Amino acid sequence: VISILISKSITNPIVGFVEKFKSLAEGDLTVKSEVKTGDELEVLSHHFNEFTEKLSSVISDIKNGAILVAESSNEINKANESLAEKASTQA
Repeated sequence: VISILISKSITNPIVGFVEKFKSLAEGDLTVKSEVKTGDELEVLSHHFNEFTEKLSSVISDIKNGAILVAESSNEINKANESLAEKASTQA
């Protein structure tokens, strides 16, 4: 009986981690782990949460960078069109 309880106390959090990782792999960056066992599994849970937060931050930074690149590209395109118009009127 004790061995079953010990086994469940280890396997249940691991099964939970598998589900969390599946959600993360499917793109859910809001997934959090709530393991409170006072052992290595809790440490793993903490680092999993840190990982998802940092990954979310990196993706957000990439999105913001892509927006800036798109805006800059539009500005350059407008400037090029303006120069082309001026060049054609002077020719």
